[in-house]
This record gives sequence, structure tokens and C-alpha cells, in this order.
Amino acid sequence: MLLHIGFTLTGRPREEAPVPQMVNPHIITPETQASSHYFYTCNPDAESEELARRVFDDEDRPVLEDIQQHMGEQDFWSMKPLILAADAGGIRARRRLMQLRRREAEV
Repeated sequence: MLLHIGFTLTGRPREEAPVPQMVNPHIITPETQASSHYFYTCNPDAESEELARRVFDDEDRPVLEDIQQHMGEQDFWSMKPLILAADAGGIRARRRLMQLRRREAEV
């Protein structure tokens, strides 16, 4: 996931933003069926690192752990998820991975 974070003053174009846009990659790598490694970046200073760690520990981690606990080993599609327009990229990636796994299993 690649987050583009920025802001601008009301009614002004993005090119006039008072601060540069920040690009914040989040990389999730499976470890086991029920756990993953979660990598993210922030500005390389102690204050930014502490804020990023606190946001992850207080917001992201509890939500991700709760999702894993409630999903358990259920198949994603069997839960009939509500798919929003913002989910399009993730859904395309999930479907592509499913295709690759099926092909791999055929060999």
C-alpha cells in the first residue's frame, strides 16, 4: 500500500500546497497463515519515528489483530465482503494472486 499524504488550502490547487506531499509506503509480508510482518516508513528523526510507532501501536495494530481474530481461517470471498471503489487495487491484486496460486497448483 502506498499512501500519498498532503493538504492544501481551501480552493487552492495541489501544486500550491504549503508543505510537500509525503509518500508513505506500507509493506505487509505474510509470516504464517495468521501473522504478517508490517513495514512502514516515516521521516528519519526521533519525533517522527515515535509518532509513527504510536500510531501503529494505538490504531493500526489493534484493528489488524481484531480483523485476524474475527476472520480466523475463513475464506475471504466466503464472507461476502462489501467492496468499495477504494478497494479496487487490492481486489485486483488478490484476484491476480489467486490466479497465480491456481496455476502453480496445476504444475
